[in-house]
Amino acid sequence: MNKNKANVGSKAKAMIGLAMVAIMVGSLLGAVVPMQAQGPQEDHARYGGVIGEGAVLFAGEEGLRFDDCLLDLQPVRLVGAAGDAEDDIIDIANASNFHIPVGADAGRYYVQNAAGVTIGNITIDTPEVAGNIFLGPGTIDSIIGETVPAGTPLTIRAEPNFGGFLTRAVDEKKGWWGTIEVDIRDPDGIQKHVITSDLVGDIHLAHIDADATIIDLLDINTTDWATGTYRIRIESNRGTCNALDVRSAWMEITIVPEVFGIEAVEEEVIAGEDMILRVRGLPRTWYYLTVTPVIAERPVILGDVGHVDADHIGLGGLAAWVRTGGGGVADIRISTEGADERTYTIYLFRGLQGYPTTFIPHDEAIDKTEPGDRDSVDVEVVDIEATIDVPRVAVIGEDVTIKVTATGGDTVDIIIDDRLQFEDEDLVDGEVEVEWDTGREMVGTYLIEVVVDKVFPETEGEIVVTQFDPDATASIRLVEPGLTAEQPRNIVAEGDDYTLEGTATGVTDVDYILIGPRGWRTETGVGLLNGISIGSISVTNNTFSEDIKMTDGLDTGRWIALVLTPGRDGEYETRGQGAGELTLGHLGITAGATQDQLVSKITDRTVNVPGGDDLLVALTFMVESARVELDEIAAVAVGDPLNVSGTTNREPGTLITISSIVGPMDLPIEMATVEWPTPDEGVFSATIDTTGMVPGMYTIEADDGDGNIDTVVVELLPEVPVVVPDPAEFTVANLVIRPAEVEPGETVTIRATVTNIGDEEGTHTLTLTIDGREIETRDVTLAGDATETVTFTVTKDVEATYSVEVDGLTDNFVVAAPVEEPPVEEPPVPGVPGFGAVLAIAGLLAVAYLVLRRKRR
Repeated sequence: MNKNKANVGSKAKAMIGLAMVAIMVGSLLGAVVPMQAQGPQEDHARYGGVIGEGAVLFAGEEGLRFDDCLLDLQPVRLVGAAGDAEDDIIDIANASNFHIPVGADAGRYYVQNAAGVTIGNITIDTPEVAGNIFLGPGTIDSIIGETVPAGTPLTIRAEPNFGGFLTRAVDEKKGWWGTIEVDIRDPDGIQKHVITSDLVGDIHLAHIDADATIIDLLDINTTDWATGTYRIRIESNRGTCNALDVRSAWMEITIVPEVFGIEAVEEEVIAGEDMILRVRGLPRTWYYLTVTPVIAERPVILGDVGHVDADHIGLGGLAAWVRTGGGGVADIRISTEGADERTYTIYLFRGLQGYPTTFIPHDEAIDKTEPGDRDSVDVEVVDIEATIDVPRVAVIGEDVTIKVTATGGDTVDIIIDDRLQFEDEDLVDGEVEVEWDTGREMVGTYLIEVVVDKVFPETEGEIVVTQFDPDATASIRLVEPGLTAEQPRNIVAEGDDYTLEGTATGVTDVDYILIGPRGWRTETGVGLLNGISIGSISVTNNTFSEDIKMTDGLDTGRWIALVLTPGRDGEYETRGQGAGELTLGHLGITAGATQDQLVSKITDRTVNVPGGDDLLVALTFMVESARVELDEIAAVAVGDPLNVSGTTNREPGTLITISSIVGPMDLPIEMATVEWPTPDEGVFSATIDTTGMVPGMYTIEADDGDGNIDTVVVELLPEVPVVVPDPAEFTVANLVIRPAEVEPGETVTIRATVTNIGDEEGTHTLTLTIDGREIETRDVTLAGDATETVTFTVTKDVEATYSVEVDGLTDNFVVAAPVEEPPVEEPPVPGVPGFGAVLAIAGLLAVAYLVLRRKRR
């Protein structure tokens, strides 16, 4: 510490400028035993470091001395009083300069002289110091462990339980009181500041009330603090606290960069929902907020939520003063109930004066601030989107599920054909489902409309709604209940399944009754063996299917199947039974009735009831003894496939074993599966490989595995030799070139004959070359033993002899210039020819002879 008094003033000014104010801790500790008040010095049990009657000492203090009233004898002993520091004894060798052991028990002690006589009492306490950090000044919410934007002023608080005149009584500083230090460590662990009382000089007790035990260091400036976590601790100053060494726990705060701005939690909100905005800035600081642009008739309204309340909202709910919390954050809610669907801009300003009750228009706030002192965010208010999920077609009488989803809102109203059928149905996670009872509706198409968060006037009964703007629409067509039934097979073998299938709307079950050809026999129970059976089939997605076992021993012949459902009222015309609940007793049917009588009674009590709407489909089918019948098989040669086929009344999927039971050898066994391409007959087929089999007569058997068999005889002929045709093979002959000699530019024709001497059709390629160069190719396709002449044409302009080749055949042709004929002389005047004339005529004849001879060549 700096002890130079001359420099105290200048140093104090420097540290005050940095907002580092000295902390002096003072606490007047009252005497346990009241002392006589005779002036300022006698108001305290300790003064100037001297210990008097009833003083409070602290474990660990050094340099203490008793005043004269307690110094009658030396040495001195401190003895713990009963109920406090009982039985604890502290021996003091020098009453003029002693210490209290660090581990001394807290409590009241008697002061005894060497003779054991009590001459006074004191109290020993454990020294402690607590600390706290606030946003300063004027706040009391601790920010220990929180983040603080750089530049935020801080208040550091020290709360010691010691103080007053703790100064050593044996040194030159009598009259000082105890002081504390504040140790601040930056994020790197380096000591940033040590704040002590010496920075501003000594402060006498008179400057602070005697009961002052809380000391605040105000306006600690953090503007130049680096970001990161700081550790702060309060410590006793050993030099002014009689060697007390006391520390508070480390307190941490995190400095973050200074933040100023506004952001939207969601940049798009549904009309009617609230905008949620987040303001960031200095902790517990007022900022100005405006909403723009707005339409006076349909504005957004700042809500009474977060750090904005009604006292701080102005300009018709379009401006507000917003105060951040301890963390520098404020959340603001803006209502969009009734607002226009479009984009809004919310501005945040800092540095404006007049909070929290002065409001200025948005444009004026813009004029009074610099761009760096305002921020804005856009939020779009969109209309609620809703969808309706409902079947396109439903049957009158069934409950129709209507599912509504919406992007916003709390409740929905569902209007069907301008009537409010479902009111204020709560949306859960944006969805709601209702069940619409169509039992009283009529056939036709119905319009379903949905509105979100709308209030209709209350009336009794159904509410008729005609004027509203729906958020979603859908339509549904209601139809009468329907029933279809069919049987995939009109013939059923005993022991096989009879299949009923079809469609049914408006019901969850269909009922069926099977009646045998002899009806219901007298005094027999219900069952197929007795000629009658009743049951029900469940309906899924408006379809049903059931396989009914037609057991062995049934009456063979024509059976009748009746399929029934109740009409749109959901009840049969008998006694009110629903689908799946019908019994023969309900129909009034008893044993001893023929097939026709039973059918008549059932129809009379259901579909033929006047005004009734029950539905019934009647089917007939034949029950036969199981049979398997093979078709005749034509003779085949060994190696050819042996195709076996037949007919049966066995159910689809039945396996028929095809085998040979008589013959020169066993043929391969094959399995055939029964199929029903038509409802009137089942078929089966298989193919037996006869390769390598022995020719002869074979008996083929078909067996269904239940003792139903049939046989047929087939002849397997000897194998027919296979004649392998010769492949295509080609010869080329008869190369002809015409003419053999031409003048330049004249056409030469080249022909050759191609013959396929093989049995199979094939293709051959002819290639024409002249003087070793390929001129042209020609593909020739011929059947076996076929011949074709192929013709090529060429033209040459250069006089020469040309060599021609076609698939190994060669010849040539000549291109030569034409020969000019000599001129003919004028005939002489008629007279007797002389010798010269005779010679001339002889010469002409010789020339003519030579020309003719050359042309012949």
